[in-house]
Amino acid sequence: MEFTSYFPNRSGTEVVWLEQGFPRPKHLFPVAFAVQSVLLSFSSSNAIVLSNYLWRIVGRDPDPWELKGVAIAAYTLAVITVTAHNRYSLWAINIVGALKLLLLLFISISGLVILGGHFGRIENLGINFRHGFQGTTSSGYSLSQAMVNITFAFSGWQNTFSMANEIKNSIPTLKRNATASLLIFFSLYFLCNIASFAAVPKDIFLESKELSAAVFFRTAFGSSAESALNFCVLLSSFGNLLAVLITGDAFQFVVSLKTYPGAIFHAAMGVGLLLIRRRRSRSGTPRSDFRAWWALVILYLLAQVFLLVMPWIPPEGGIYAGTVTFLWCTYMIVGIGIMATCGIYYYLWMKVLLRWGNYSIRSQVISVDDNGANTHRLLWVPNSKVSEWDAAHDDLGWDLPPQRLISSNNSSSEK
Repeated sequence: MEFTSYFPNRSGTEVVWLEQGFPRPKHLFPVAFAVQSVLLSFSSSNAIVLSNYLWRIVGRDPDPWELKGVAIAAYTLAVITVTAHNRYSLWAINIVGALKLLLLLFISISGLVILGGHFGRIENLGINFRHGFQGTTSSGYSLSQAMVNITFAFSGWQNTFSMANEIKNSIPTLKRNATASLLIFFSLYFLCNIASFAAVPKDIFLESKELSAAVFFRTAFGSSAESALNFCVLLSSFGNLLAVLITGDAFQFVVSLKTYPGAIFHAAMGVGLLLIRRRRSRSGTPRSDFRAWWALVILYLLAQVFLLVMPWIPPEGGIYAGTVTFLWCTYMIVGIGIMATCGIYYYLWMKVLLRWGNYSIRSQVISVDDNGANTHRLLWVPNSKVSEWDAAHDDLGWDLPPQRLISSNNSSSEK
């Protein structure tokens, strides 16, 4: 929210904020963030969930290739829908979003009804709450994995700010609506967890993993209602499906893999916010419309450091006793490899290719509408035309007005 108050006419969320927080090395963070976004721009976790729930509906235990086939078919359908007509795809997204909200409400209300003792089919009602902390651990690895899963559950919250420059009175609007949305879904997630523990014994719930909703439906409503409700979860997963298909331990691995590089960028974003505050204070820039509490900024930074450091602590049962069956730190190693790939790509794109092609990088500002909304793009300008480009644009990439352009050309000719 504070970043948006600093740059209300810029869309792009993290990439814009990182660019402003760390202007040097030039374009490093935008390029690195773009690379990791492309490499991790799939929703494998949703593909896995969709495949599992579809096969659950038909009552079969699929082999890995059957899981992949279903996910590929779903992805193909999603691509065709988006390619055929953007309006239809937006309708589908809105319908799926409404379905998700209704499904969360249904599960939340069901949990409260179950706790009220109105479900006769639930045995040992409330058994999970009698010894709620039995079997808990203080292991750093286990706590970090819990944080990873919680972070993943709320992933996408930043999309609220992605199109801030197209929202009228963006700061008060986002301050009100984004906060309300976050609180509503936090409450629904909380109630859904209560519902699951109220209906399903803890041991069965732990074994269910990504099929936990199916286990809840079967326990609470019976097998006849399970298929219909599972279909709703399937549609929800399809709404987020983009793509690369993996099976086995993939769900937890993909969740962890997406979170680790993200924690690196989010930690940098927190530091960047502090740097922007210091620069604005030194330059005497007036206070923005919104300013986060210092305590929350520090807490945010500590949470990112926790996600980066604690997963390196081996699990209590050994190096193969983590949330996956292979080496527990694999996703951290792969995540660091992705960050190294970002650095290599930046060096090749910003140094090697520019020298080889005799180009220079210049930023151009593009106006989106008449309300001041704009976006930026990077251009390769031949070195022979750099002086001409610089004469027609200011340092930020805005086109110079005709009068200033004439003055600039006169100054250049006098020199």
